[in-house]
Amino acid sequence: MANAAEEERFPGHPLLPYLLILPSVAVIVVFLVYPFLQSVQESFFASTAFGTKTVFVGLRNYERLFTSPDFRASALATLLFAGFVMVIGLGVSLAVAQLLNQKIRGQGNRAADGHVAGQGVAYIIGGAAIHKLSVD
Repeated sequence: MANAAEEERFPGHPLLPYLLILPSVAVIVVFLVYPFLQSVQESFFASTAFGTKTVFVGLRNYERLFTSPDFRASALATLLFAGFVMVIGLGVSLAVAQLLNQKIRGQGNRAADGHVAGQGVAYIIGGAAIHKLSVD
């Protein structure tokens, strides 16, 4: 009997796994990697509204971005929202999971009914907290 590590998973087709993953890799490269790299390259240039004239500005765009109070406020609001959603979402999800894991007499399969409502609560509370912080 051959060792499991020595057995071929696709006998006679050693390239089959790579051929099967190729479409996914192509989509990721075309729609994610290439646009990202193009955006990074273009961030070092200043251009007109229609892109007819471009001038190399180096890191000046990044300097303006990171010193902008609007960017700082936006980044802070995003981080706070993500933090609230994660903390509240995980807390509510764990609480709901604990409740759903308990046996409830006379309820049958109805213990899972509250699960759907619990998912939306985290987003509502997180959004309300961020709105309160950003308005004040």
